[in-house]
Amino acid sequence: MNNSNERRRKKKKRKMPLDMRARSRHKSLSCGIVQVLKYFNSKKVIAKFLNTGHQVVCDAKSIRSGCVRDPYNPRTAGIGFIGEGLYDSLSANGKPYRSWNCMINNCYGNHESTKKQGHHNGYTVVPEWHNFQNFAKWYEENYPNDGGKYTLCRKINKNKVYSPDTYFFATYSCAMTVKLSKGRVKVTTKRKGKGIVKKQKKTNKIKNSVTGEIVHINNMKEFSIKNNLDYITLTQLCRGTVSHHKEWRKVNKIDN
Repeated sequence: MNNSNERRRKKKKRKMPLDMRARSRHKSLSCGIVQVLKYFNSKKVIAKFLNTGHQVVCDAKSIRSGCVRDPYNPRTAGIGFIGEGLYDSLSANGKPYRSWNCMINNCYGNHESTKKQGHHNGYTVVPEWHNFQNFAKWYEENYPNDGGKYTLCRKINKNKVYSPDTYFFATYSCAMTVKLSKGRVKVTTKRKGKGIVKKQKKTNKIKNSVTGEIVHINNMKEFSIKNNLDYITLTQLCRGTVSHHKEWRKVNKIDN
C-alpha cells in the first residue's frame, strides 16, 4: 500500500513543462506561430496556428521541433492550401495536384517564367478552388476515363476566372488550337510610303447547305458550342482539310 501511495504522489508532483503551458508560443518550420491551448501529456497537446486559426492535436515533440503542419496554410503562391480531406499531393499519381499547382502559380505566382509567358494578366481562381480538396474532387468527377491526356481549357475566351462553370477538360491538340486562334481578329500594320495602312485578319466563312446561309466566324470555339459542332472538325473544315461537317461546308469563290 505504501509503495502505491508513493507512486501516486510522484505522478501528482510531475509538473507541466514550462514551454507547454497555455498561451506559450512556438515557431513552426513553414506554418508560422503555434500557440499551445491545452496540455494533457507529452503525446497529446491541443494547439492553434495564429495565421489561420486552425486547431490541431499533436505531441509536444512536434511542436518543439516545428514539424507540426497547418493544412490551411496558403503555401502555394500565398493563396492555395491543401485543406483537410481525402486528397493529397500524391492522389491519382499527383495529376490533380500538378494541375492545381500550375493553375494557382500561373495566376498568382511571382516566378519569372510565368511573367515571360504572359500569365497574370487579370487571371484569377475562384475562391472555392483555393482549397485543393475542392479542386481535386471536381477533377476526379470530370476528368475523362478513356485513357487520353487532357488539360484545362476555357469555355469562353474572354473569361479570366478559373472555375467549375468556365473551364473543362480538352485534349492537348484542341487546347493548343484554341490558344493559337482564340477567335480574335488581329490588327497588323504595313508601311506604305509615309502612311500606315491597317490590315485585318480574314474571318472564316462557312455555308449552311440546308438554308444556304453564309456565316462569318470570328470565334470558332463559341460557334461550335452554340451549334453543337465538333471544334476540331470545324477547324479542319475552315482550313479545307475536310469537305463538310454536318450541314456546314466551306464557302467557295462561286458562293461569293
